[in-house]
Amino acid sequence: MTMYRAPIASRTSLGAQLDQLLTSRFFPARWASRVWMPRDLPPSLERCIRQLAPDTEWRAYSDDVRTFFAIARRSAEHEYGASSATMDVYLLDRDAAVYSAGKWAYAREQGWWLDAVLPASYDPQNGWWLNAVMVSAAAH
Repeated sequence: MTMYRAPIASRTSLGAQLDQLLTSRFFPARWASRVWMPRDLPPSLERCIRQLAPDTEWRAYSDDVRTFFAIARRSAEHEYGASSATMDVYLLDRDAAVYSAGKWAYAREQGWWLDAVLPASYDPQNGWWLNAVMVSAAAH
């Protein structure tokens, strides 16, 4: 199966990069509808969104039974050249528990690939910290 590889450069918006990654690597867009408003999500995910730092993007999709939720930020390391992109992506379940975290990279010739697995933590007493940068410390 050949995957469509849309051109993505490092200056493309983080939201557009996250959309392209999710569509190309995780699920066909036809099974779920995008959730645009945090209030339409389970309370744990809504709280998570409200605590995110300004330099992050989130996406949520639902089919009224399942919820798919992702958070992304640009990776600190950018080692693949000007026509590439890297971002840290965290996938959360409906209880806001991280079940997967990774650094994803993109190059026009290869499309998206998982470059590294990332650690992630959740502390119910103190809120989110995802690599200590994604979450605004003042949002507790």
